[in-house]
Amino acid sequence: MDVETADVASGRSQLRVFDVQSLVSGAKAVEYTDGDVMGWGLRNSVGIAHNPTTGDIWAVDKSLDDTHRFGVDIHNSNPGEGMNFYGRTNDTANYGRNFGYPGCLAVFDTTNVETYIHGLQKPMIGDQFVGDHQPQYSDLWCR
Repeated sequence: MDVETADVASGRSQLRVFDVQSLVSGAKAVEYTDGDVMGWGLRNSVGIAHNPTTGDIWAVDKSLDDTHRFGVDIHNSNPGEGMNFYGRTNDTANYGRNFGYPGCLAVFDTTNVETYIHGLQKPMIGDQFVGDHQPQYSDLWCR
């Protein structure tokens, strides 16, 4: 697990946007952290897609390996992978959103996350939960 992803300044596990014109006209290399943060708190974002008509940016994230919750190995069915909307290339209103990693993970199998939010609520597929790997977070915080 990459704990540095919890710090946006690290530049890790992020999707960033760059002005291509300034990149090609610049005399020196550009640091990755110089780009605008489109999304962070990601893990293994793959399948990144751009809708050329709307400008929407989407990606699929593969979440944490070997997940445990309250000492129980749940990695065969949790966490789920997520499909995230990062925003539009021509609209920065959604830029900079944190998608939760490494603290928060997506529920896939609701049967082994039964103690969701201290038993106050039944989890639904896609809800965010915390595993044993980040005890300083809670399911409620991840919502």
